[in-house]
Amino acid sequence: NAAHTIFPDGVGRKHSSIFSRSTDALSKGLRRDIYDLREDGISVDQIQVPNPDPLSPLRYSCIYWVDHLAEGGSANLQFEEYVQDGGAIQKFFEKSYLHWLESLGLLRDIPKGVSSMSKLRRLLKGKESAAGLAEVVYDALRFIQSHSVVITGNPLQVYVSALVLSPNCSVVRNSFRGEEPKWIIRKPIVEDYWSACLQTLEGHSGTVSSVAFSPDGRLVASGSDDNTVKLWAADTGALQQTLEGHSGTVWSVAFSPDDRLVASGS
Repeated sequence: NAAHTIFPDGVGRKHSSIFSRSTDALSKGLRRDIYDLREDGISVDQIQVPNPDPLSPLRYSCIYWVDHLAEGGSANLQFEEYVQDGGAIQKFFEKSYLHWLESLGLLRDIPKGVSSMSKLRRLLKGKESAAGLAEVVYDALRFIQSHSVVITGNPLQVYVSALVLSPNCSVVRNSFRGEEPKWIIRKPIVEDYWSACLQTLEGHSGTVSSVAFSPDGRLVASGSDDNTVKLWAADTGALQQTLEGHSGTVWSVAFSPDDRLVASGS
């Protein structure tokens, strides 16, 4: 009830301020190999967080900067400045996008990066003044979707396999060609543009024999001959739950119309 007293300029203006300070802090604070690991192939499970942790003051901003932009709303006059071509967001992508993905990998929250890019893409939909930025964001979304598994397991691979295996015309790849490893003399032959495959979900230890989308499109259920059913978030690809109990291959999975139940047959 005291919102107007605490935020005399409006809650939207405060969200906008937090977004602006967040992107500024990330641009200044993030860098390649922020934990000084110096091993591109190191597993996230082998990483020891340094003391003091350089990501500690940036953790909140890493995870929520897009949310504050969205909550600020288009009614805020500064919103249009942020989302136009050549604005603060585009500059952030050109300078710090890979550093941000590395940090999300270290924070074990790559799925949040996927959902943030999806949300940002929706915010830009139909804005003529942000056509160029929308192209950058779309490419950034495809980049994180395609390489989410490897970055989740090995955060520094964002500068190695994620870059060299991205399409030749990828905006992200071309913006960060200087980050590609110099020791790779012959780079793999890749396509010029992103393929129709949006994302690969990995986690089953056997052949996947059945797949189903929930009626609301938010979940994917997969049955396998490893005798389990796995539930995935459709937008981020994050594993939500593993259902065990079958003694054989799960040949069919289905959701109830209200999305509250999953049925599986083996």
